[in-house]
Amino acid sequence: MKRIFICLIVSLVFITGCSNKFNSSNENATTDEQISISELAVNSSKFENEIERAKYENIVLTDTFSVNIPNTESVFTFTLNQKTNLASEDIKKYLDNIIPGIIDEQVNLETDLRFISDSIQRNSSLSYPDSLPLLSDYLNQDIKDINTYVLGCCDYYLELKPYGSMHILNDGKAQSLDKIESECAGIYFATDNHEIEKKYNNSDYNDEYKLLDKKISINNCAANVEKYISDNLSFNSNEELKPAVCAAKAIEMDDDLYGLSFNVTCLYKGVQFDTYRTDTDGSFTEISNSKQDRKNYNLMPGVAFVLSSDKINNYNDYERNYDIDDTKEYTKIISPVEAMKICSASLSSNVPFEVSSCELKYLSYYTNEEETNLSVYPVWRIQSLNTNDNLNYVMYVNAINKEFDYYTY
Repeated sequence: MKRIFICLIVSLVFITGCSNKFNSSNENATTDEQISISELAVNSSKFENEIERAKYENIVLTDTFSVNIPNTESVFTFTLNQKTNLASEDIKKYLDNIIPGIIDEQVNLETDLRFISDSIQRNSSLSYPDSLPLLSDYLNQDIKDINTYVLGCCDYYLELKPYGSMHILNDGKAQSLDKIESECAGIYFATDNHEIEKKYNNSDYNDEYKLLDKKISINNCAANVEKYISDNLSFNSNEELKPAVCAAKAIEMDDDLYGLSFNVTCLYKGVQFDTYRTDTDGSFTEISNSKQDRKNYNLMPGVAFVLSSDKINNYNDYERNYDIDDTKEYTKIISPVEAMKICSASLSSNVPFEVSSCELKYLSYYTNEEETNLSVYPVWRIQSLNTNDNLNYVMYVNAINKEFDYYTY
């Protein structure tokens, strides 16, 4: 089965010693450096103009530069702690309820639902997933270490995490269209087999594409995807962490037939979590980061692929199965103007950077090796291109304490 992956390759980066002034900062910005968040949202064009008038020795704004501020009155710092695993009976009841709506094939959970566990041996004489133990054979046993429930054959494939996250969903429709034959349908990404017609950095576009059932615009289809995830693929997720489309790709599947692939993140009280902007689905190559002890950021987006306007055919979850703790509210943060100054001061004066956007996002990073707990805080996300090495630089300025970080790709 193909795995989702991230490659890390060390390379030379262009950050000066003066960046330590911001990297080491753990103090909140002073009052005179902060501004009301409600004022930011109302006056985004004002701050955009201020940045355009400013003089930076190492930053040039693109013609399409924009400042994007969500309409909210406050932001938060908080922690996310993965929810506890559910009983196998609860998992089975959930699948019993949703399977008829998400998979067209006949599915018998008694004979088809299997699981992955370190304590239960696989049958090496059988191919995957038949080699996995059947859940129905172990329902009366208290197995503590189930890490994935698996439902699959040559026509469809599903992986559900024990705390409720739909890790993989493949209803087989796209593979059938591609005439792909295999013993196990497994994971599917349309970008592996088809050309991308057009990419979109958000879902606010009216461009229309012909799907199997009808023509539909990017924004309307994105709204359908968010609703479908909420209604069908949000088992045991936190209702405050809402599914949100953050990017889209139109993919030509056949003559005059398209599929739409949406990157999915989550939205907390009006602000999206940041994710990688992937060229293809399911993978991302990060070239370098700012320092070897950089936080373990949670940046891989979920993917929802649709061939019809009213259904998700392939899905990989951006997990929302967390309890929210340690919440602290802020009604004032540093402005995007201040964030741009910090970026400029942190970058080499000898390298020109073309900046295309400045956005308010949440940034999350794992705080334990098991990657079950996260810390979350608001950042100004600055997208830029280093014209020296032609690498994209994503720069983060903590909107509370001004800490600076970045990665390149």
